[in-house]
Amino acid sequence: MELQCCAPSHEEAVQSLATALANLGFEVTEVLVTEWVDRAVEGLIVGLLGGGALGATSRNSCVVVAAGIAGAIAWRYVGAQMQVVKRQYVAKRRAYPAGWEVTPVETAPGSGLAPRPAM
Repeated sequence: MELQCCAPSHEEAVQSLATALANLGFEVTEVLVTEWVDRAVEGLIVGLLGGGALGATSRNSCVVVAAGIAGAIAWRYVGAQMQVVKRQYVAKRRAYPAGWEVTPVETAPGSGLAPRPAM
């Protein structure tokens, strides 16, 4: 099951999801928490530079500015759609003291992606 939640901490997010699932009759003992980031800023910069470079071939400063802005807007949207795993954690329910133990999952070097732990 995959759910999305925004909370101040991973423990609070996991606890709120576990409580909601408990109301449906499920018990949660282990959870994989994934932090995602988008690439909107990278897309904006690439679009600005690429659009400006294309506009520069016209040798008209207005066209350079307009092409740069159009490229920045378009590529910012594209970058916002590209999500990358920032970090992953495994949260396990503790019996005592009650709560969740959240530990980071090691990422594969150079992959940019975190491997899924054995559950």
